[in-house]
Amino acid sequence: MKNGDAVSRVDGKIVFPADDLDDDIRQQFIPTLETSCKNSTFCEDIPNYPSDLVKTALRMNKNLESLSGVDLVPDVVHRVNIPPEDVPLCEYREELVYPKAAQSKDKEWLFVVNEGDFVQGVRIEKCKTESSTCTLIDGFAEGYKTSCKQKYIYRQLVAVSQNGLLKQEKFRFPASCCCHIKFTGNPFMRLGIGMSETTTASSLKPME
Repeated sequence: MKNGDAVSRVDGKIVFPADDLDDDIRQQFIPTLETSCKNSTFCEDIPNYPSDLVKTALRMNKNLESLSGVDLVPDVVHRVNIPPEDVPLCEYREELVYPKAAQSKDKEWLFVVNEGDFVQGVRIEKCKTESSTCTLIDGFAEGYKTSCKQKYIYRQLVAVSQNGLLKQEKFRFPASCCCHIKFTGNPFMRLGIGMSETTTASSLKPME
């Protein structure tokens, strides 16, 4: 789009990129978050979701239909009896979510298009208890500490900008729960410094 070209907003009105929206109009394009969503990067339940405006925008932008889609999630039935060698180091919960709003890479909360036949389903993986110790390998070596950390990725979805325009935007979603290992002991121990005289002497004694 060239600078100055007219574009259609989700409410069907024609605007120009330089046009300024008054506060009342702009407010209808800003999600109102429930308390349960404020510590997350996405939300599936938005009280002021502009369903009618989104439906109108989708009718005016038929070319967006190809961007609709749902992630594949492995069949849970096949993961009930997990072999011991496949037990995850960190417990996690896998879900398929359909966000109505999400936090963009610029940390703006925007409405995500999930209305009628146009669905955008995202597979997420969340730590059940972040910062808990990793299973199986915790305490595997003296001076090391393990902890489970939530990792995120950016996914591109069709959204409503705060100017009321449909656009593709990158959003941050929980993607995996990983085990982190941190050395918390005496750093000199790893260099062989600070060992007791008995240990040092025995380690240097020639073999008979």
